[in-house]
Amino acid sequence: MTRRPRAEADEGFTLMELVVASMLGIIVLLIVGSLLINGLRGQSSVTSLTAATNASQLAATSIQGDVRNATAVKTTAIGSDQFVIARVARGTNTTVTYKCVSWYYSAATKEIRSHESSTAITAPSSTTLKTWRLVASKVTPKGTTVFSSADLKSVSITFFVDSGTAKAVPISTFAASRNPTGDSAPCF
Repeated sequence: MTRRPRAEADEGFTLMELVVASMLGIIVLLIVGSLLINGLRGQSSVTSLTAATNASQLAATSIQGDVRNATAVKTTAIGSDQFVIARVARGTNTTVTYKCVSWYYSAATKEIRSHESSTAITAPSSTTLKTWRLVASKVTPKGTTVFSSADLKSVSITFFVDSGTAKAVPISTFAASRNPTGDSAPCF
């Protein structure tokens, strides 16, 4: 009788080798997984902070541009809300028209809204305010007011915009009229 050759002892893996290899694989997967999760959390935070920064800068730039082209600016406190109205020059060097432009900060909704008209604009009701153009949301005053003015030619704008996961974005700027006339009719 002929015997078959015996299998070598090194073929396959032992149970202990499989357990060690599995444990090493699990450790590597846990490390890679935690790095991926932390990266996604960081991306979410940066995305929300960038969105809040863009929104706050856009709001401040929009208000500054109109105030610089205004003949007069008036700021009024209405309880904890603030109402700003300006008579703004629009057009080109040859054709200039004047519009009444206003901004309203609502402490209840934490929003700044804007409206434009060819006639005087009065402080809106809460229902009317919803139809105004949204300029910024998640706004809180930096100090006691969002808008303040010492004269009819300028306005200080100071507020925070909440970014959700990151810290709030601060805005603190000043805009002054470049128009020398100082005419407020017919806006206020």
